[in-house]
Amino acid sequence: MHVSERLLQLYATLDTKTRVSIQRQITSNLADGKPLSDSFNELTGETDETISNESKTADDFTSWLKSGKTDLIFLSYYVAILERHDENHLPFFENDANASVPKHSIEDVPTHQGPFIEKEDLSSPAPIPTDEPSLQQEQTDSELLADQAVATTLLPDEEPVQPTVKPRYVAETPMPSRAERLKYQRHIEPARPRRRQSGGLMIGIFITMILLGGGYFAYPLLADLFNTSNETATTTPPVKDEPVVAVPETNDVWINVKNTSLLSAPDSTNVTYIADIGDHYPVLEEQEDYILLDLGTDDLTAWAKKSDVTTEWTGPVLSDPQLLTWIQTGVDQTYIEKSAEDYLQMTEEELYAEIGEPFGRDEDALNDYAFYSGIFFTIQNGEVMAIDWTNTGQTKDVLLQIGEPTYVTEDAVVFESDRYSLRLFIGASGTTRIRLSEI
Repeated sequence: MHVSERLLQLYATLDTKTRVSIQRQITSNLADGKPLSDSFNELTGETDETISNESKTADDFTSWLKSGKTDLIFLSYYVAILERHDENHLPFFENDANASVPKHSIEDVPTHQGPFIEKEDLSSPAPIPTDEPSLQQEQTDSELLADQAVATTLLPDEEPVQPTVKPRYVAETPMPSRAERLKYQRHIEPARPRRRQSGGLMIGIFITMILLGGGYFAYPLLADLFNTSNETATTTPPVKDEPVVAVPETNDVWINVKNTSLLSAPDSTNVTYIADIGDHYPVLEEQEDYILLDLGTDDLTAWAKKSDVTTEWTGPVLSDPQLLTWIQTGVDQTYIEKSAEDYLQMTEEELYAEIGEPFGRDEDALNDYAFYSGIFFTIQNGEVMAIDWTNTGQTKDVLLQIGEPTYVTEDAVVFESDRYSLRLFIGASGTTRIRLSEI
């Protein structure tokens, strides 16, 4: 236990008269000064190694009492003396308690010294120490009057002195009024009730529930999706009995045989159109060994064997003048009084007006045909699309002298320029047909 706590316990058990008597004896013993350890031995008849050997005077002790007992050396010394008296009831102090008390009571304290400083005994050579301020405040006015009554009864040879009331403490600085104190106090507004934000809270809770519910129901679907993806990557797809229709990787194909039948359905015997080598069509679908072609008019489509088409096509190998010059010298010009390209720009009516009515006509699902002697014109949507010369007498070897062809087979040759196509077809009897058309 700290020495200051021990002092508080002692003050709770020792009355004021005893404490004042002990303080008077300590002041008298110290007088002009001596080591505290010697003073302790003289006052108690005991020795204590914890007591300091430092020399102190009665003035030092009185000053220590007034200053609030902050010096630990005096505090240990003073508490040790009080403890010896409280435990052993030392006769030294008891005799002092029965001794005569000076006329002037210890409790008579001048106002300017404060309420807790004891008045100096005028008949004693040493100053009277003061008790601890915090502990003196605990004394009531009745206790002070009782102490003073005891002091007066102990003076038989002198006239009794009227007890004096201990003056109350008067502050050096007057207490400010209530109005002045309010100037230094901050004005505090009353607390306002917090507005409820139940609407926002409910919205937040509602959104959270939606997110949690969505995650709960979406998790199995996502898990099945990932599992299905993994299973698809590691398993072989089942074989289907029905034909698989696939979107073609290429958009256009060319016919690579002299003639081929384009069918209304795969493996069908119903022929929609007879296509020639070099004819060019967009691809719509692929199905096993067949592809669906867009014939380019009236939404007409037909199926061709994949073996009869190709995507590898060289394209132009001649210029337009080169190709048209060969036409002027390589085929019969009986019905071609103008340039061949002029006829490819005519309508059906203009053609008939130019060379007369045809000897015969024919048609199929795609084109109309106008026949003249050794020549016929292919008409599509009312416009001349191609000119065919029959029984030309030209051979494959002669035509190949023009240069490297765009495409060549055993019974056909194709030359192309930027705008036109020149084709040779070899018949079963060796006869040849030459076609000029726009691409």
